[in-house]
Amino acid sequence: PVETSQEGSAWARQREAREAQARQTGETVSGDPRTWFYHDLAKEVRKYWAHGTKKYEILIAGDFNEKWDPGARKAGDALSSLEGLAAAFGLKNAMKEKHGVTPWTFRQELTGNATAIDHVLASEALVKDHMTAVGVLQGMRLNHSDHRAIMVELDLVGLLGLDNKAQRIPPPPVRIPRKTVRFADDDQVRG
Repeated sequence: PVETSQEGSAWARQREAREAQARQTGETVSGDPRTWFYHDLAKEVRKYWAHGTKKYEILIAGDFNEKWDPGARKAGDALSSLEGLAAAFGLKNAMKEKHGVTPWTFRQELTGNATAIDHVLASEALVKDHMTAVGVLQGMRLNHSDHRAIMVELDLVGLLGLDNKAQRIPPPPVRIPRKTVRFADDDQVRG
């Protein structure tokens, strides 16, 4: 959400809801709706990022209503900004990594000011090894949005472990251990 004091805005409604929840639970409210969002998102990402048995590649894309500014983190809270969220999980801004810049995705109609407030964050290996293209759609609107779409192309053959005919590469054969019957095991030996 965009920080505003305007009554009825998403920012104000989220703050009111959080304060009502805090009154019920007796907790104190600190931070703001954007920081709460980043903490909630981090909680979900953490489930996959630190998975014990599988390796997940992470891709998060959205209208964050926030410019990419590596110096924007508030002291004491790494998750107070988009860059802080990215740094916490080793994610890269795909547009910045591929092109060195973050082109504008939104232009204010009244002022004509253009800003890059939509972003694609992805794990480093995803950007480096499997993201074949990323760019901003030019010259047309998509779904009546006032934002320009960010388009991402991924090499799904390599990412999903497919062969060149887009068939799943079979895993190595599973070795099934032979069961050993011991004469001392009454459940297995009937006499």
